[in-house]
Amino acid sequence: MKKKVGTIIDEEILTAAKKSAISKRQPLNQFFEEALKMYISISDDQQNKNQKICEHTRGVLSIPLKDLKKIMGEESYNEA
Repeated sequence: MKKKVGTIIDEEILTAAKKSAISKRQPLNQFFEEALKMYISISDDQQNKNQKICEHTRGVLSIPLKDLKKIMGEESYNEA
């Protein structure tokens, strides 16, 4: 079931969305719906990927916390 939604969006983003919808020959509402579906799918996939990485690597690093903090604070690490 479709629901009507009202929102406020930056004018430049709206103009770009309208141009993209026109170039794809689709209604603006369909363009927004597809964009939201894609965003949600990517967000869910990324969250699942991050969670799996954390679960897989949990406990792998066995150095004292103070040493880890020191390494993380080094400038050469932060520049990479």
